[in-house]
Amino acid sequence: MTLAKNYVGIGSLYRYLCQPPMSKTKIIEGGIQMTSYDIPYWKKYTLSIEEAASYFRIGEGKLRKLVSDNPNAEYLLWNGNRVQIKRTRFEKFIDTLSAI
Repeated sequence: MTLAKNYVGIGSLYRYLCQPPMSKTKIIEGGIQMTSYDIPYWKKYTLSIEEAASYFRIGEGKLRKLVSDNPNAEYLLWNGNRVQIKRTRFEKFIDTLSAI
């Protein structure tokens, strides 16, 4: 989805960027309701490997190799055996590179 299709003008773009995330209610087994939020990648503090691959246009395999080669890097956050990439710190790391 491009912003140009759905939002015309600076005012509309500003409202889009500043609006609270839209929530979705899902009903899972046992009738339990859960609410999930669609938060844009550029507003998230951490990204999964899949989200980071989409956001940074770097392949998932390359990101997984970076994680395995640098498990203690400052741009990584470990939750058990699951890794999250700290978006702003990874942006700074990428800024120092000429090739990846």
